[in-house]
Amino acid sequence: MDFSSIRRAFRLLFYYQTAIDDIVEYIGSKLIFGKFINDKDWFCQHAIEEKYSPDAWEYFCNYIGLYYITPYENNTGKWLQMGIFQISDDGCYRTPIVNAEDSKSYLFLYITKSDSEKICKTAWNNDGNNNIKDAFLESCIKNENDMLVFESKGDNSWKGLMKKYELKNFKDPKSTDDVIKEFAKLVSDSLQIDILKDDSNSI
Repeated sequence: MDFSSIRRAFRLLFYYQTAIDDIVEYIGSKLIFGKFINDKDWFCQHAIEEKYSPDAWEYFCNYIGLYYITPYENNTGKWLQMGIFQISDDGCYRTPIVNAEDSKSYLFLYITKSDSEKICKTAWNNDGNNNIKDAFLESCIKNENDMLVFESKGDNSWKGLMKKYELKNFKDPKSTDDVIKEFAKLVSDSLQIDILKDDSNSI
């Protein structure tokens, strides 16, 4: 085995993840919420939970990841939370694994609105017996959907929107601005909230 090739591979992953971090930071700079947090504990959860049998993919913690902002209370008294899922290689979710040339890389942008800070934090993870987030991610990876608008009514009511974008749509500031504008309009139309900073109208 050529260990210099292994070292080059890890350095490539470092440069790739640095680029993702820069994209996420740029998106955050245009929105009202503030800085995104990299949830490192979530990145490798399958490798550390006993109920899963870890395989080699689980040690590449950046093949799927989560960035999020802490819940934010807007001027109407609604709680908002936004997050970004990083799906580096959708082909490794499929059986058998799809070759790299036929696979894709995505960022999933999502937002939640609720009267409750607690519900805002947990809405996508649990709604009755359904894990909406995982079900939607799976359907997106299978190319069945690219956007979900969800509303849960009752005592724990909330509304949310999740949209997937291919990573190539973030190749430069202009294309990233186009994604931000589109997502902000979807959020405004679906959830009746404005997420762009006042000084971001020029993007």
